[in-house]
Amino acid sequence: MKTTMKTTMKFFAALAIMMGFTMGAMAQTGNITANATVAVKVAVTAPFNLNFGLVAQGTTKIIALTGTPSLTGESKGQFHIVKGPNTQVTLDLTGLTNLTNTVAEVVTPLTTSYTARLSGVGATLPTITPAAGVASYPVSAGDYFVAPAFDVDLGGSVTAGESQITGLYTGSITLTATYN
Repeated sequence: MKTTMKTTMKFFAALAIMMGFTMGAMAQTGNITANATVAVKVAVTAPFNLNFGLVAQGTTKIIALTGTPSLTGESKGQFHIVKGPNTQVTLDLTGLTNLTNTVAEVVTPLTTSYTARLSGVGATLPTITPAAGVASYPVSAGDYFVAPAFDVDLGGSVTAGESQITGLYTGSITLTATYN
C-alpha cells in the first residue's frame, strides 16, 4: 500500500509539473500602444452673404463663383473654414432651397439653384439643386488636406416668374464642417 501511495504521489507530482509547462506554453501576451492626436477645433465663419441683388420679373439672375466677394451689392457667398493641418473634413451644406418671401401670405418661391467650390484650386463641386436640400462633400485630398484654412464659395441662380410677387425673398444656408 505504501508503494502504491508513493507511485500515486509520483504520478500526481509529474502531472502537476507537466500541466505547469503546458499552461506556461499556452499563455501569451501582447502589447499595443494607444495614441490620440489633438487638432484645433473646426471653425466655420460666413464673412460674405450670397446676394442676388435686384431680379426683374420674368428673368434669371446668375451669381458666378468667380471674382471677389463683396459686403455690398451682388456677390457670391463665402464660408471660411479653419481646421488642423493634415486633416480631413466633411462639408455639409444645408438650406439649399428656393428663396421665399416671408411677408406675402401666398407666394411662389423663386426657383433657385446653387453651385459651390473650394476656393484656391478652382475645381467646381457638383451643381447643387434645391430638390437635394443637403449636399455633402468629403475634403481629403491635395492642398486642402495640408491647409489649416480654406474658403468655400457659393454662387447660383434665381428665376423670377412673369407675375412673381415683388418683395424681398430670402433663405438661410448653413455649412457644417466636421473631422472625418
